[in-house]
Amino acid sequence: MATQCGVCNVYSNKLSYYTYWEESVCREHASDGTLRCYTCHRFKKAQDPEYLDLNDNGRKLCSYCSSIATLDPKECMPLIQNVREFYRSLNLVVDETIPFLLVDKDMMLKFIPACAGKDTIGTIWYKDSSLRACTTIKKCSTSEGIIKVEKNTERLTRRCNLLTMRRKSSVRALIILFGTPGVCIGETMAHEMMHAWFYLQGCRGKLERSVEEGICRLMGYMWMEWFCSGGVDSFYKTSVQVQYTKDLKDYIAHWMELSQDKSYGQGFRDAIKAVSKFGFNYTVDYIVKNKCLPCEI
Repeated sequence: MATQCGVCNVYSNKLSYYTYWEESVCREHASDGTLRCYTCHRFKKAQDPEYLDLNDNGRKLCSYCSSIATLDPKECMPLIQNVREFYRSLNLVVDETIPFLLVDKDMMLKFIPACAGKDTIGTIWYKDSSLRACTTIKKCSTSEGIIKVEKNTERLTRRCNLLTMRRKSSVRALIILFGTPGVCIGETMAHEMMHAWFYLQGCRGKLERSVEEGICRLMGYMWMEWFCSGGVDSFYKTSVQVQYTKDLKDYIAHWMELSQDKSYGQGFRDAIKAVSKFGFNYTVDYIVKNKCLPCEI
């Protein structure tokens, strides 16, 4: 029986079904230029409000995602504090002088090759990076659907080098993509902070990718559950924003759980098994000491 496409309303037997959002869409819409939200990946339907154009490599947000998007660095501060509080609850200490920098897609791709960084919204700026400057988002606002962005260039000076050396840190800054919903940014912060924590334990380059990425992804996953079970209500003005944040968290968690990637998918599932069996702190301490997950997971 033919089903109606949610985008063009045509009835067809050749539709793709997107399970989580319960969307039935003509297969060609995936490649014919039909708008999709950069975060929730839903297709724009004729009756939908206009998407917010971030003027950043084609990134656009649906009205739901744009209503909870973090655009300005000042909006990041409560999230940063929340993620640090989460880390403290797990007895993990990460140097709190390490800054978080919001960047656009062009800058993100300078840290990560385009082939690997297409959907990346976070990374780390290391002390030994060849990049000597980073263009950051200084201020961002929207007015009548038009986004205005002011940028600033953070240059690597001798003073910056000395400050980094005094911290005895291999991490210069945590880099986050602007214009992403808060729950996504917080998840990314929690993920990247775990990379930083491993590096500060002397583990850089010594862990299998699946082990490190698996635990880091688990940290993001755990933070989302922690955030949405307690603190999310104080971050938004309306119950609609709060509920959509929880819905988006469920979508991201669903995507994580089903990922077939060896490191981010299977590594994540292996990390869940280890933590479920041995506990979180034992697992991460074991990784630092033995450079692998606990045996018999």
